Amino acid sequence: MLKQLAKLAAPHSSPLASMETICLVSGGKDSFFSYLHCKSNGYRIVALANLYPAQQHHEDVNSFMYQTVGHTILPQYSTILNTPLYRAPINGSSINQELSYDPKSDKSNHNNDNAHDETEDLYRLIKEILHKHPNVKAVSSGAILSSYQRTRVESICSRLGLISLAWLWQRSQSHLLEEMSRVQLDARIVKVASLGLDQDWLGENVTSPIIRQKLEKLKKWGGNVAGEGGEYETIVVGCGEWDKKIEMQTQVLNEGAGVFLLQATSSELVDDQVVEVQPYKPKLLDDEFQSIFESLPAVERSDKTVSTETMQRPETTPNNDLIANLYAQDGKDAFDQLQDLLQSRNQTTRNITGTLVLLRSMDLFASMNARYKQVISGINPPSRVCVAVDYLPKDVDILLSVTTNDTECERKALHVQSRSYWAPANVGPYSQAIAVDGVVHIAGMIGLIPETMQIWKEGEGVLALQNMVRVGREMSVKKKGWLGGVGYVVDEKLVENTVKTWNDWFQSESQPSGTEFERAQNHDEDDEYVSTTPPLLVVQVAALPISASVEYACLGSTLIGGPEHELEFSHDEYSDKNQTTVMFGQHEFAWGISFVKEMPNFKDSSLIINVTLYATPDTFTHHKGTTQYPVTIVPVTQVWYKGRTGLYGYMVRWRHLPSDRSSQ
Repeated sequence: MLKQLAKLAAPHSSPLASMETICLVSGGKDSFFSYLHCKSNGYRIVALANLYPAQQHHEDVNSFMYQTVGHTILPQYSTILNTPLYRAPINGSSINQELSYDPKSDKSNHNNDNAHDETEDLYRLIKEILHKHPNVKAVSSGAILSSYQRTRVESICSRLGLISLAWLWQRSQSHLLEEMSRVQLDARIVKVASLGLDQDWLGENVTSPIIRQKLEKLKKWGGNVAGEGGEYETIVVGCGEWDKKIEMQTQVLNEGAGVFLLQATSSELVDDQVVEVQPYKPKLLDDEFQSIFESLPAVERSDKTVSTETMQRPETTPNNDLIANLYAQDGKDAFDQLQDLLQSRNQTTRNITGTLVLLRSMDLFASMNARYKQVISGINPPSRVCVAVDYLPKDVDILLSVTTNDTECERKALHVQSRSYWAPANVGPYSQAIAVDGVVHIAGMIGLIPETMQIWKEGEGVLALQNMVRVGREMSVKKKGWLGGVGYVVDEKLVENTVKTWNDWFQSESQPSGTEFERAQNHDEDDEYVSTTPPLLVVQVAALPISASVEYACLGSTLIGGPEHELEFSHDEYSDKNQTTVMFGQHEFAWGISFVKEMPNFKDSSLIINVTLYATPDTFTHHKGTTQYPVTIVPVTQVWYKGRTGLYGYMVRWRHLPSDRSSQ
């Protein structure tokens, strides 16, 4: 049994960790705590960046993006940290107030000097810093829960070819304040704007035990103990590793409506005693996944054998919800054909919810990614699964399939490009998850250590599922809201542990204890027990991105758990196939395997939205002619479902009209 302790499951150092970095600083606690994590992770801070009010006599400009209270003391930090500080005025305003930021949007007016979004002021400042520090590769910010702030920093980094670092992303606010206390971060309240906070709070140190305890009371009013909802703002005047601290002369400003500011009228540096304490890093695995990891048997990998069979060229099968099996032909590659088909349907790539990319070899990943980005990118791109398979038709290097949705459907995306401790940043132009019509399409998740973006070989299957669960929680998928999924493995010896990890997590009745992240702490107490484990189909492929061995790709729902929707499971064993059906509302799904060589038949073929067939080599000669349903063909080595192997694995999705379900 694997008995590694949590401390032995510590992340490896990143090969990119020594890169030169710009640290965004507002003077507040979050940006400086992120600064400490940059240093702790080996990043080299070469510049500080700050935005201040264009009219400097204004203390607070009520920016959606930047803290400006206390801006007059910012030059002191350059002296304390012996790091150059670059500053620029905030000439723009919060023109684009969308959660996700598109610099090309008319709302941003990025080319208009007279009326532009305030995000562009930071873009110009970072670009200016790059001229003086051309080796900079990363930018650090203090975002905890603010997607508004994170997506704007990510937009800037994406345009400038930089990595966004958000070490505090999704961290528990209470934990963060405690951890800030350990490194003796002295963060004084300089603004209050919340029920439960008045001017008597000004000047208090939020990391002191007494004040932290008092701040916990904000929760009863729906407030945030770390001020993530604008309840308060802070200025850092000292830190354990600093040999100087800031002393301020201040005055109180009453802004009205219960808002009070503490303005620094002057400041000076005085000597302070240095106490070197490294910031705490979250455990790699939450307790619920650590226990699963420790229970898994060791696995000895087998030698790979590949059949000489190749799949016949599949037919392209476009319908209203699927465009499947695109490959280079007639002088056009798969992406050209995708654009043509979308245009013929009066659609764009914004209608795509998920993509499946099959490669002849993972050596093609980089070139595919570059071509993919030319066609499918932008704000909140679709989720993606990308695997390499051994049995593509001759002369076919890439096989592309996409699912689409009507433009009228509400679409919610999770597209986190920042490196953090939470879950992996995307390794390509795709979103971690897309939700449409209550169904959440989650991208394939592998066992990447979030902060280093390296595979954790010791327990990558467990980490892959934890990454999946964390993304699901951020998309409001409860434990009882998972519909089912596909597990990709590169070795048949990994099947047992892949299934065991899945079953153990769903069958565990324990709540997500031992977690240091916000969403898990705010779980629904009624969501601790799942009566039926969702179906998991496991398939063997040739290779996965970044040399991973295990990948989970799943569907969930944001609608499950309330009074209106509960999942209905039914498992059926027939002579030709075994399958589990999952239904809620107008949605019906099935995962299973077929034991016959002919392509399987399914009920209600006219109501099928799409079928994904995972075909083994013994079936390749039977893929002839058209089918009664839209189908994506995925050639794989083997398939497993509920302890049995088959000739096909499959996932089917139907959409019923209300009258269809009521008559069943």
